[in-house]
Amino acid sequence: ARAKSPTEMTAQWYKNDKKVVLDDRVKAVMKKDDKDKEGYQFLLEIHGPQKDDEAKYKIVIKNAEGQNQQALNLAFD
Repeated sequence: ARAKSPTEMTAQWYKNDKKVVLDDRVKAVMKKDDKDKEGYQFLLEIHGPQKDDEAKYKIVIKNAEGQNQQALNLAFD
């Protein structure tokens, strides 16, 4: 997901509407957006994905003015 804001942003990832538990295998990353100098990219990195990682994932990004969200379905063939 990409976002930009003049105020501080926070992000929360969800897997099937439950907060994602972050650990050595599942990491939430926020980095400067190389396509927009004022923006950020929010990534969920899953190292060594497994069948039980299949789910609907959603990110909710908030700042002082409100929130926005984006969702995706992760499925393996």
